[in-house]
Amino acid sequence: MPRPRGSKNKKLESMESFAEQIAQKKQEAAALQDQITALSAEIAEKSAGLKGLKAELKKREKELVALEAKQAEQDALAAAAAAKEALQTKIDELIADGKSVEEILEKLK
Repeated sequence: MPRPRGSKNKKLESMESFAEQIAQKKQEAAALQDQITALSAEIAEKSAGLKGLKAELKKREKELVALEAKQAEQDALAAAAAAKEALQTKIDELIADGKSVEEILEKLK
């Protein structure tokens, strides 16, 4: 029976090469751990900054809502004043035309 291809005499790697490989893998692992630590610190810093910005945004939105409410109130008051002025002008015109109070009330309805 023929022998399979390849040598049965495999060379064993020396113990020194294993030690070198272990040292290299430890260095790589330590470098990765350092990167993870640096990224974690950066994420924590960015997260704190994000929380501060969100709080500031919420505060500004509350101020904006309050100002919009005040503006709407002021606009309503101005509209009411304009309507009152228009009504007063109309009443003054009717009085100037010599209309009686009953006729004025009837026209305003």
